[in-house]
Amino acid sequence: MKILFLKSAAILSVIGLTACQPSADTDSNIDVGTAAPDAPTQAVDNAVQKDGKVRVVLQDPVSEPRACILPIRIENGLEGDVSVTMIGFDVTGPGEDTKGNMFAPIAESGTASEARVILEGQSCDAFETLSVPEVLCKENDADCSAKIEFEDGADLSFSQAG
Repeated sequence: MKILFLKSAAILSVIGLTACQPSADTDSNIDVGTAAPDAPTQAVDNAVQKDGKVRVVLQDPVSEPRACILPIRIENGLEGDVSVTMIGFDVTGPGEDTKGNMFAPIAESGTASEARVILEGQSCDAFETLSVPEVLCKENDADCSAKIEFEDGADLSFSQAG
């Protein structure tokens, strides 16, 4: 009985393997080693012209339920690495005013980094202006605050207080 079972299993295995082989009329021009090209990816351009300036750029805000996320791009046109910090800025508009802080990641020379400030409690349409009383900018260990330029976004604008 065991021998009959083993012979039957062996025959079925051979039939199964044969069924998996391509037939003789299969097109032999198909290159199975070439994969389909990947879907195009969207590259983020972080290159910045070295022009002796540091730009703080308001990006389009993102509204979440009961919160607003403010992406702020730091573009480093200086020769050294730059860190930018804004402490205690005011955000005003038709909604309730609030305060915020921004600690941006270091932007290497000729590149950009992005900070995301989260303002809880309201959607982004409650805000129109970011008033910045003080900006700290460090290029390596030197102060670079005088080299900062602010660029407004489509929905929010900067106001330098004090």
